[in-house]
Amino acid sequence: MKVEIGFKDLRQTVIMLGKHSEATFKEGDILVIGGIRIKEWQRERTLESTFLTIVERHPSQRAGLAILADIGDLEANTRRRKILRLSLPDTARIQDVLSWSDDLLRRAPTSEVKEFVLVGKLSKFTQAFFDADPPLVGDAPKEKLCWQTELTDDTGVCAVKVWDKPCYDLFRLTASGLRVKWEEGHETESKQDAILQELNDTLDGDVRCVCKLSVWSFGSLNEKHQVQINVNYIDEPAL
Repeated sequence: MKVEIGFKDLRQTVIMLGKHSEATFKEGDILVIGGIRIKEWQRERTLESTFLTIVERHPSQRAGLAILADIGDLEANTRRRKILRLSLPDTARIQDVLSWSDDLLRRAPTSEVKEFVLVGKLSKFTQAFFDADPPLVGDAPKEKLCWQTELTDDTGVCAVKVWDKPCYDLFRLTASGLRVKWEEGHETESKQDAILQELNDTLDGDVRCVCKLSVWSFGSLNEKHQVQINVNYIDEPAL
């Protein structure tokens, strides 16, 4: 079970395993969690319970325990920031990435992968969003978000694929939630402007994208090659 805890604009997901996954929580609960484990996988740090973890809901006042009286409300249009930051690779510019892409294509097929951070603006949704298929891959109930868009910085533009988790961090929508938005606009044209505004409100500023660059080789003899830049995580907004 995933539980999101927060303080004002800070938030962190705690993964409750084993017996702790059977607990019941609701919005506004104050939790004290002792003996939690920090786990890192593919540069993302998460919190997970262990067999010895202690979870106390609405703890009583006592010595050595500072309980927050007011966790604060998240202001409108304020992006939530992760308490545990990613373990970030080096930052690159798009012109560098385009050069790396050309080099990998010249040497394709190759299994080489480059990992880096790009800081820039993701392109906003347009009316074409409702004309094409929704940006999803896989079959329900296991379909995932895969949004093909462009990222721009002051050196250029590159095509990227933004996957399930960073899409959720941006839009606070699961794959099924985005499908509902798409179906509403696809079926009712009068709703399209409001849906586009809701999605695009999160895309005004720069974002810090953790990316992987690779070459996909295909065809009967792997004679065809295509560059892919996958965005697997989006860190808190760039300053």
